[in-house]
Amino acid sequence: MPILELYEVISNFDYRLLWAKVIDKVEYEKNRINRLGDKHKCLIDKKEVTPTTVTKKAEKNQLVYGESTTEIPFTKKLNVYYVLTPENDQKTRLRIEIFVDFKPFGVLLKRLMKKNFKKVVPENIKELILLAESGFNPNSA
Repeated sequence: MPILELYEVISNFDYRLLWAKVIDKVEYEKNRINRLGDKHKCLIDKKEVTPTTVTKKAEKNQLVYGESTTEIPFTKKLNVYYVLTPENDQKTRLRIEIFVDFKPFGVLLKRLMKKNFKKVVPENIKELILLAESGFNPNSA
């Protein structure tokens, strides 16, 4: 998928449930472009989380979309970044970076949290690949 299309699929909440299967529901302000500092609500396993849209410094040809939350138990902050690098006009390399700042006792859950991410992240990537291979184009959706 071209970089701008993949960025749109990842950053536009209209498409979130198409690829992030662990999320049951997304609440956000419809008809508003997702911008830095914007918040939205995700329902995950009957628990509501309110991430904030963030970013980080990127290389010249990269796009980065990120989300940050302080609502995960035993953590001070959790940041997830989607780093997109164009391979060519039709292909984009996606790297997902997860940073967790644990509370003192939260470090004990680090292994469990890591195991969960190692399950969920590949599932999300698989769904993104299936979406791209289906010919989905956010510009015509």
